[in-house]
Amino acid sequence: MRISVCIVTIILILNNNALTLQATTTNGNKTIEDAFEDLGDKFVQIVERVVSIIKSVVAQVARISYVTVGMVGTLLYYSRLNKKIGIDLIKGAIILAVIAEVIFPFLI
Repeated sequence: MRISVCIVTIILILNNNALTLQATTTNGNKTIEDAFEDLGDKFVQIVERVVSIIKSVVAQVARISYVTVGMVGTLLYYSRLNKKIGIDLIKGAIILAVIAEVIFPFLI
């Protein structure tokens, strides 16, 4: 019974040409293609915003990291608690700063 009702409904819809590609929507004279194009444009804008936010968050976290590592390294080196680890942390902070500020912006 349900199958026959579904088949009758589908036949009526197809006979009324409700599924043609040139059917207009409630937004004026926009066709289905225009609606999909607008949807695609909005999706691209959302993805671009998300990538921009991720990029800025990663850059901010990297800045906090290399400043903190550099400060701890400087503290260890000049307090003579552990000069070797201090100089290694300073070198690591410099490398992280170069990667975060010079290389990373060109990758994304």
